[in-house]
Amino acid sequence: MTVSVIQALSDMHREAVEQIRAGDHNAFLVGFLTTSTMLELSSLTNTDLRLDEYADAAAQTISQYAPLDRIQLTLAPEEFSPIVARVGFHDDDATALVHVARVEIDDVGVVELATASMPDPLAEAGFLDIAADHIASGLRVMLESERRRRRAAVADTLALVASLNEQWGQGELDALAQSIATLPGAHAAHLGVGANRLAGVLTADYGHLGGEVIERSFTIDERVQADVAIAYRVEPTSEQLELLDEILTTLAANLSRIEQNIRLTSEAETDQLTGVANRRRVGKSLAAARAMSDRRNEPFAVLLFDLDHFKSVNDRLGHAVGDQVLARFAEVLQANVRPFDTVARWGGEEFMLLCPDCGVPGAIAISQRVLEQCPRRFDDVLPPEIVQTTSVGIAVYPEHGRTPESVIHAADEALYRAKREGRNRWSAAGVPARV
Repeated sequence: MTVSVIQALSDMHREAVEQIRAGDHNAFLVGFLTTSTMLELSSLTNTDLRLDEYADAAAQTISQYAPLDRIQLTLAPEEFSPIVARVGFHDDDATALVHVARVEIDDVGVVELATASMPDPLAEAGFLDIAADHIASGLRVMLESERRRRRAAVADTLALVASLNEQWGQGELDALAQSIATLPGAHAAHLGVGANRLAGVLTADYGHLGGEVIERSFTIDERVQADVAIAYRVEPTSEQLELLDEILTTLAANLSRIEQNIRLTSEAETDQLTGVANRRRVGKSLAAARAMSDRRNEPFAVLLFDLDHFKSVNDRLGHAVGDQVLARFAEVLQANVRPFDTVARWGGEEFMLLCPDCGVPGAIAISQRVLEQCPRRFDDVLPPEIVQTTSVGIAVYPEHGRTPESVIHAADEALYRAKREGRNRWSAAGVPARV
């Protein structure tokens, strides 16, 4: 029954349009068409539309329900930039808009509805003025929705920016890209952030970049590089660009704060002499390596290095030369590992390598490279009669221990076995020492 009634009304409306186009001045038909159009316009205020979508929908509704050619609707809210919706125009169409209705409402703004041509019956009935008045009434409602939407989008984005901390990563960047893409007028966003601690660039995309694309980039202390692209459906207004820049300024400030915290933490976890990690950072790295190992079912290796006869270097040449040897050895270790491995000064002349996703063969390969390179890397620091070598102990989680502490203990035992059996060699837990 409902379908048949709707169909009947649709048929009546189509017939009314055809008759009015033909010049029929029947007052009932004009009234019916006018009422139908205004009901459709009124229904738009019950939908969750942005202001630009409301303008497009209102113009489309009038073009569908009334026999008008080339419609232009301009919404000029007092607090936002004007929005123009056009139906029936071509890009190079310069047709004059002959019929114009303008409605101005205090504290709301101006609505202007114009068309190139209109049948006399509708013009005589004041159709354009009635439609403009309905749209203006709806504008008051839509403005309040737009204010709430903009406040929510901005608040959500700023909240995400403020929530970033030293542990932020891909998940937080994905959420931020999605939030930026919902800012007023926007529909897509791309973020790319590169930082030393990330060992690369993280990227996040939401939606397809099309339409008017605005790009921004900023650098923080040469440590963080961020690139942002946000796509708008139409050319963004000055208010929209100011809002974007405000959010990005806040993001840059927060990333700067995070980098400062990371730098301070890094300084507290860095051995001042050699520039590598200290025991404090090793504890965090071990916890992270164990978690990743358990999650991915991958091993991690612990390598302990001890500089052979280092005490004699200090005794004969002094602590200044000894410090140069320690710093140079740290450089040797850093040159033989991956960016995500941890090099640490374990204490005195003892150093540690923590290598995620590394088993015994990989640890042995690293040890052999260091053993081979070690003596000649001190030629400019030590006199010819002193040849600086090192001994290495290797253990792997979980093969040689079910906790980081037990793995370190196994590596320590292997190290002292290598020293007992002649030094300048490696030894893995459960394996005889070898040169």
